Amino acid sequence: MSPNEKHEKPLVVVIGAGVVGLTTALLLQCNHYDVTIIASEFPKDERANPDYASPKAGAHWRSMCDEDDARAKEYDTISYRTLQELAKYPDSGVKILSAIDYFDFNPTGHEGRDPWWSKIVQDFKPIPSTNEEFPIAYSYKTPVVTPSIYLTFLLERFKAAGGRVQQRKLSHITEAALWVGTKPRPVKIIVNCTGFQARYLGGALDTRCFQTRGQTIVVRAG
Repeated sequence: MSPNEKHEKPLVVVIGAGVVGLTTALLLQCNHYDVTIIASEFPKDERANPDYASPKAGAHWRSMCDEDDARAKEYDTISYRTLQELAKYPDSGVKILSAIDYFDFNPTGHEGRDPWWSKIVQDFKPIPSTNEEFPIAYSYKTPVVTPSIYLTFLLERFKAAGGRVQQRKLSHITEAALWVGTKPRPVKIIVNCTGFQARYLGGALDTRCFQTRGQTIVVRAG
């Protein structure tokens, strides 16, 4: 191995350009890896098909983890604080807005106790509910994300940090190791961020992946 090769950043390929793929690639690129994203669709791609789910998602921070799940609580805390910081960038697609959650039972499992995340979020307070079916309600401030803007924000910062992209569809995960660049280099790490498409990607074929459907309603605030 030559001295130059010893100092080269490890070459990483991230498969997929959804929110998980872009976030993973950006963090790796900013932490001394040489990262290329390979994906069939990218943000603002007019050819993007319905299976490219991230741009169509609804996204806001709301903890769903159990009160006794310490690791999930740590992840949720980090996510909230990171999104708070991202909201400071006007082009991020992240804003801090007021939210109200309604419950038909106390989520802590104990009457009169506030949820663990009450100490994490801004301006948390219990509020009276006029809905008999959902008698418990909380208001607080939380990050709300416009995914189509946020994905572009991540991609542009990834490129600005020196990351590269290749738009091509893979039939097998090992095809990501076929480096297409100015000179042959071994790919050290392949990260599969294909989401639901992992069900069909050769080398993964993860039949545990399945699609779910939600509904987001956009209304004009009064």
